Amino acid sequence: MTASARFALLPVRCALIGMCLASSCAGADGLRPSRSGHFVTYRGRTVMLIGDSGTQVVPMNGDLDLRAWLDACRREGHSTVHVWAFTGARPGDGRLGSRTPLEPWARKPDGSFDLLRFADGTDPRRHYWARIRELCRLARERGLLVGITALFGWAKDHGPSPGWPHHPFNEAHGGPATRAADIVELAEDREIGGEAWDDAWQPRRKAQWLWERFALRLMRETARFDNVWFDYRDEWSYLNAEAGRAEAFWRRFFTSRGRIWADRTGEGGLRVANPDVPRFGPTPAIKTEGEPYEHDAVRAEVWRRAPAAMSGIHYLLHNDAREPNIAAWDPGIAGRKGVAPADDLGRKYVGLCSRFVNRHVRDLDSLLPATDRAPDGVACMAGQAEVVAYVPAGRPEVAINMRGYGPIERVRLYDPRMGKLTTARARRTGDSLSIPLPEPASDWAVQVIAPAIATITEAR
Repeated sequence: MTASARFALLPVRCALIGMCLASSCAGADGLRPSRSGHFVTYRGRTVMLIGDSGTQVVPMNGDLDLRAWLDACRREGHSTVHVWAFTGARPGDGRLGSRTPLEPWARKPDGSFDLLRFADGTDPRRHYWARIRELCRLARERGLLVGITALFGWAKDHGPSPGWPHHPFNEAHGGPATRAADIVELAEDREIGGEAWDDAWQPRRKAQWLWERFALRLMRETARFDNVWFDYRDEWSYLNAEAGRAEAFWRRFFTSRGRIWADRTGEGGLRVANPDVPRFGPTPAIKTEGEPYEHDAVRAEVWRRAPAAMSGIHYLLHNDAREPNIAAWDPGIAGRKGVAPADDLGRKYVGLCSRFVNRHVRDLDSLLPATDRAPDGVACMAGQAEVVAYVPAGRPEVAINMRGYGPIERVRLYDPRMGKLTTARARRTGDSLSIPLPEPASDWAVQVIAPAIATITEAR
């Protein structure tokens, strides 16, 4: 049977898949932007997306212990995890394990990819699609959200680690593309995945058809899970003009099927910008990658970006280039490199920040950046029930401006290193609340619980 004949019935299949996805998401009490627009809600709770990013390593390394990784993230307090869907497997990339990395497509006897046939199977340690399902299922059981970067498989054609030479769509591996741009550029600004495959198509049209088919399969495999969100492309460090022109198409492709989508516009529900960090604004804004990676610097970064950042920026720890990194959850890699996941303090610090925001803040959805309420260098947010601040090391006390708030109910200190919450002494003089800090050599998060007697607005 020819390729065209094999896929002659695809228009009907694609239509049915789209209908099922849209209906499955429409009535679910799943993930969506919060009432304020700055955060998200899930299972009736306001949530800030703060968590670990396992990049392509988690879906592609079948020896990586999914359960142990997700258990640690839940225990430490992460609200979400995040992965890239896949990359072309570069030779010598030890993060992908000692076995052949898992990929979405089947292979031919000569080792090249059969891109008209997915690699199916039921074992999450040996089959890509089973592993995607297992990731979403195990995360949902633990109350964790899952972000999946859907496109374009690290088709980078320059720099120290280009992925284009090893990409499944590269003609050298059985694909249709003769250059990296063929993978990212659209052939048409409309869906073509319902058409029967034609071997005579140009490379861009073949690539768009294959991406649409991949995206539909990704949505189908995750449709049963209400904890999944998607974002656009693995990094904005290559083929940016081509990706920019395709952004609206892929946003429509996912959102028309009821999926929560993150891109630079925020029109799909969530907003990201890399390598730049998006500003606090009308949609939840996420930092999904970028330095710093050193443990203490990560702790300061997540607190400055996130709630007490009190810039209100959701935060993912892009955790594939550090030691220990996400690959340490593969026992073989951990033993070979002499590292252990427990040594990754950066991941732990991110989780502890998420724990404070998502478990201890009383009214997260009302928080707004409030730079005028704390001294220079102290990040601060204010809401209808509290003021929270992040105080870097070196201060024996901090003064918080409580203008517009009623009597203080409680003042609490949170240790960003250990996750311990304690009651603190404080002295109020007029609008100023002075809070002594027990160890000036350490950084602290401060929570002042008090009812707002005026509408809280963002400091400009």
